[in-house]
Amino acid sequence: MGVILDQQFANEVPLNAEPAAEGHLSWNVALDLWLVAELVWLIAVVVVLASTDLRGRLPGTSHLPIAAGWIVAFALLSWYHRSIEAQVVRTDRLKQAFYDWTKASIITIIGGFMLGELRVTSRVWVFATFVAGVVTITIIGAIARHVIAELSRKGSLGERIAIYGCTEKTEALISLIENGAGPVAKVLLMSDRRNRGGKTSYNGMVVGHDLEDFVTKIKARKIDTVIIDLPWSAGSRIDDVVQCLEQISVNISMAPATLDLEGAKQSVTYVGGRPTLSLYRRRMTGGQAIAKIAFDRTAAAIGLLILAVPLLIVALAVKTDSPGPALFRQKRRGMNNEAFDMLKFRSMYVASADANADKLVSRNDSRVTKVGAFLRKTSIDELPQLVNVLFGQMSLVGPRPHAYGAKADERLYEEVVKRYPARHRVLPGITGLAQVRGFRGNTEEEKDIVNRVESDIEYIDRWTPALDIQIIARTAAVFLFQAGAY
Repeated sequence: MGVILDQQFANEVPLNAEPAAEGHLSWNVALDLWLVAELVWLIAVVVVLASTDLRGRLPGTSHLPIAAGWIVAFALLSWYHRSIEAQVVRTDRLKQAFYDWTKASIITIIGGFMLGELRVTSRVWVFATFVAGVVTITIIGAIARHVIAELSRKGSLGERIAIYGCTEKTEALISLIENGAGPVAKVLLMSDRRNRGGKTSYNGMVVGHDLEDFVTKIKARKIDTVIIDLPWSAGSRIDDVVQCLEQISVNISMAPATLDLEGAKQSVTYVGGRPTLSLYRRRMTGGQAIAKIAFDRTAAAIGLLILAVPLLIVALAVKTDSPGPALFRQKRRGMNNEAFDMLKFRSMYVASADANADKLVSRNDSRVTKVGAFLRKTSIDELPQLVNVLFGQMSLVGPRPHAYGAKADERLYEEVVKRYPARHRVLPGITGLAQVRGFRGNTEEEKDIVNRVESDIEYIDRWTPALDIQIIARTAAVFLFQAGAY
């Protein structure tokens, strides 16, 4: 039934819908909202049934405990499937919901039997609750599909696509993406430095030639996925394009026309029904991304309130130790490689301030004040970055933001590590996986920044809320007791 409804849903959505410039809603967020609505109504229905006398119910007994367990089981199954499929744009949420409700029912019945609850539970109530759940899921699903279809028709919902690479088969590729079964997808940008297809425009889209301009337009149009349509033989060109794109938060896929991708299931993602080889997928999307933002800003606000007096004392100590402002602002690279002013307690004399971090701080560095040496040793100088977190420029956990002139063994970081830009796909953090592993402090040798970047990219690839909590828990001990920061 879910497959039939999915096909009907795909046919209901107009495929030529033009995404609006504002109010764009991603598919993953839409599916998360669908799940929340499903849970709210299921709770209401199950609670009402649990509080109502049905034929066969034993006097004086309550079905509320087993009803609560039923809902919890369904919620856990549903959130589990949403979390492991968060990077896959799907339309079969209804089909999965039926499976999850059936599994939750079986778990509840077995659990009730093991705990002896079934002895005082009405069989009529169990059957009625199961049927009511199926009906509720069906109704909510029908409404959700209608709302999603309307949003897609208006261009407020769908996947925004950009294609790099133009050939004689480009028009066919666009048609496959926009007319394929499944989620609405619209190609909005085209670019190719060589443009082997020979055409200057496709469906009204002018083909660009400058890669940096292509990246700028990707940010402006809020593109979700970039498809690289280049032959495998163009390895150096593909490498150049990926290096340029991996520094921004966008899905990157390949669609080589000569390769049969059907056999490589684990490497394939579908964009508008078109099989593509996935190179990068954004992990922080939908409800999990919202939860991370909410946690970051709430924790930053609470932290600033709790630490208000100690922060004021530190600021006074900095100003008393040497003339100048208590805070030091430095341009750092943030998400999508965009600059922002990162805050720190000033640890150097004003005349010796190194805005671009052109020279590493060494042990007993004459540029560092007495108070500054202590602040740097204990990383207390980083605490003002809670303000950056509060303003959405940073996260509590993420790759540490680096200054533009930072070097390792007299070479800029991006010259040392080929994949260095990939760490800019998420918000930078006050702490991160590299820091709790001990990769902090000076980068005197190239391996120092290599280890750091490898950990940063691993964090992005492995990210889960649980990993953030683990890193935060390990941060205090590492920062207080590990040497290496001057």
